[in-house]
Amino acid sequence: MSPDLLGQILCNLKLNKSPNILTDFENFEDAGIYKLTDEIALVQSVDFFTPIVDDPYYFGQIAVVNSLSDIYAMGASPIIAMNIAEFPVKSIPKDYFIKILKGALDKLNEAETYLIGGHTVEGEELKYGLSVTGIVHPEKFYSNSNAKVGDKIIITKKLGTGIIGTAIKGEFADAKIVEQAIYYMTQLNKYALEILKKYNSVHAVTDITGFGLIGHLLEILVASRKNGKIFLDKIPFIEGIHEYADMGLIPEGAYNNMKFYECRVNFSEKIDELSKILLFDPQTSGGFIICVDSKDSESLLNELNKNKIEAYEIGEITDEGEGKLFIE
Repeated sequence: MSPDLLGQILCNLKLNKSPNILTDFENFEDAGIYKLTDEIALVQSVDFFTPIVDDPYYFGQIAVVNSLSDIYAMGASPIIAMNIAEFPVKSIPKDYFIKILKGALDKLNEAETYLIGGHTVEGEELKYGLSVTGIVHPEKFYSNSNAKVGDKIIITKKLGTGIIGTAIKGEFADAKIVEQAIYYMTQLNKYALEILKKYNSVHAVTDITGFGLIGHLLEILVASRKNGKIFLDKIPFIEGIHEYADMGLIPEGAYNNMKFYECRVNFSEKIDELSKILLFDPQTSGGFIICVDSKDSESLLNELNKNKIEAYEIGEITDEGEGKLFIE
């Protein structure tokens, strides 16, 4: 769903509030957090989608990594999960579904997260995902609203999975490029989080998913009431996506994201239209956006890369403001 339509729907909701709700979607957070005790808070999220790759085993893995990512982005540990599935049983053989669930279980086992149930319906279109519950200390979670002026902006994982997914559907995707995309999409953000937790100077974290790099970075800027700047030549892309984009293999979600978010973005005159749309590409199972104090940014970046977690410094939080992004 486009960010514009989603916003129109959510703005009509009047929620009951509890002092135990520490954060929710009103701050564009990745998950909701409910305080149980002075030591434990529950973190809850849900995500599901149609296949982005043809291989059902990898689709199951990607769905799990994507669903767990919201929990990790809050600084939390996932503990249990429940399947959500729509299976077109009349048109797809059951072995296909078995492979999806096998991939999912293998990745859940890697994440030390337990599958305890779920809900499945028959339908016309295949969809799969999970509802995930995690735990975190009530005073030690990451929030979108805590970025500080001077923070460096670091991202993990290369971008481009939305465009590659469109190329796969159009049967234009090169096998080696698909392999790269699967590598990133099946990589748990758990390992990046383990390193982030060593740094008290990490102020804000989110993951890059359906609203693209720009959309999710703007969520941090708006919630924190800050402005930021990023540099196009520092942003990492999966090999081949520029060529696919030039062929017109751009998902509708990228255009929806651009339409909604571009009012908050100032592009340098040297940036062409094709490069702009790449920054709005909706990602599946993307990496983190991390805002960290500049005194620790180089150390954090080096430690992530040393542990084979690709990480890139792409910009900084520049000043107080209402959420504007400058791109050079």
